Amino acid sequence: MELNVILYIVFSVIFALIAFSIIRYIMKNKKLDRLHGITSENKQERREKAAQERAEKVTQKQELRAAIKAKKAEWKAEDKANDEQVKANIEVLKKEVAESQVKYDELKEAYYADKENEEKAEAYYEYAKGHERLVQKLRIEKDRISLNRKMDRWSKRGGRLRRELYIKRQYYYLVAPYTVLFFIFTVLPVLISLVLSFSYFNLLEFPKFVGWENYMRLFVDDTREFPNGYQCCRDANTAITLLSVMKFEHISLDYSLGKDRKTGLDILIWMKEHDVFVPEINIHSNNIIGVEKMRKYC
Repeated sequence: MELNVILYIVFSVIFALIAFSIIRYIMKNKKLDRLHGITSENKQERREKAAQERAEKVTQKQELRAAIKAKKAEWKAEDKANDEQVKANIEVLKKEVAESQVKYDELKEAYYADKENEEKAEAYYEYAKGHERLVQKLRIEKDRISLNRKMDRWSKRGGRLRRELYIKRQYYYLVAPYTVLFFIFTVLPVLISLVLSFSYFNLLEFPKFVGWENYMRLFVDDTREFPNGYQCCRDANTAITLLSVMKFEHISLDYSLGKDRKTGLDILIWMKEHDVFVPEINIHSNNIIGVEKMRKYC
């Protein structure tokens, strides 16, 4: 009897655990399905919202470009009308100044002919003031269509950077000669040498493109003239630097590379220590002992 009760309790607990696990699994799946549905809806909403925002941005950009274009056209029309008006004013003032100049010269001549006459002096000075005002007006009108005034107007219609560039233009004028000379005598030669480094060039023939061939052969010597088609250097340290960053198919070494400096032997020792392999190694030294030492590492 007691055994049956114990078994009943055990099976009841097992059944309850199984039922609980099944119910929990079902509820979890329903929750996931519900969340998945919400997530799918959210994703779809986000996609639609993002597409709508992109469309609005495109529309705003188009409207802004159209507004900028219309404003530029308006400014252009205003400038054209203003320039035409100023030119017309200049023509009128030129005529007035020319007519005034004739009378001014007559009064001036009369005044210098009889400086003691107060009436002539007063007439000359009074007319000179009016004539000077006309000349000043003409000068102002010409300034209104000058290049400097147009640049000032152009800078005001741009951004802050454009305005700053115009205001501080004197500094750029001062720097301009140095910049031009630096470009002509430093940047341009470097660019030309970079282009020619990929070609065979001997000053007598037109450059012939050879690709990376000039960078795949290394010539190391401190006194001899460099041959064409080689990447050249005068000391061991430069050669070691090039060998550490580039791969060469051929290398030609001199033993002596200057007094109290590393030799071609030091280059070969460094190559052996760092497992740098070059298929072809040539020794062009006149030092017989040095050549024998170097051949042990070739």
